[in-house]
Amino acid sequence: MSLVVIRPGVQFRPDAAASFRRYEARIGRQADVNRTVVSYAEQDELYKLRQAGKYPYPVANPRVSDHVYRSDTDGGNAWDTDERGALLDEYGWVAEFPDVEPWHRVYHPARDQHRGEPAPAGTTTQEDDMYDDHKHAQVLTAARPIKLYKMGTGLVAVGAGGGFWIVPSDAYAQLLIAWEIAGPDIVARPIDQNELDTMRRILATVNPHGDGTAGERTDAVLTLTPEDVQRIVDAIPGPDAVADELANRLQS
Repeated sequence: MSLVVIRPGVQFRPDAAASFRRYEARIGRQADVNRTVVSYAEQDELYKLRQAGKYPYPVANPRVSDHVYRSDTDGGNAWDTDERGALLDEYGWVAEFPDVEPWHRVYHPARDQHRGEPAPAGTTTQEDDMYDDHKHAQVLTAARPIKLYKMGTGLVAVGAGGGFWIVPSDAYAQLLIAWEIAGPDIVARPIDQNELDTMRRILATVNPHGDGTAGERTDAVLTLTPEDVQRIVDAIPGPDAVADELANRLQS
């Protein structure tokens, strides 16, 4: 088993990772990523919430989900993204249910027109150990689309497209972090309303298409009941342990 880490929070099985690198080289920038590989336990939790009517988006059973890595030819080849266009199909990333999940792409080697071409070198799970805990948290925070800030006596979340959410409690913040929607670092310096409004205007100008799937996932988390959130958080590592747990999981 050899899951490949492209960068913190972005990892695939080897053939999908090679295609992803070729795609990024073609577009000349880092591709938008909302979700790639997750653990069996995380997918199972989402699946149970979906079955109970408490999660609004389609969720596959973890036994068959493409987000769960099982081997180099089974799973580990799904990518949730705001990227769109025929170029994704050219590189083998197929939207299997475009009317329901336009953000969900699955890598099909037989559809990859560039399969076998050289792929740029990337970071492996072993190289990920080079980060100390603080640096790793900084990198994860920079890579994830939702940022957490202190405001008054509470927390707010701000999306890359200028979206804004009030985070009801620390438990909700922990879940946003553990589900890799927000990064582990919370901006400790409190922001005021004027700074928040200015920040949102700038972000909305830079990213006029909004927050996409990341915003929808944030909405979904924040509509869970406090009891559900606390139950889920109690069953997963705290935010300080998420990066280490992910690294250990990928190397097992």
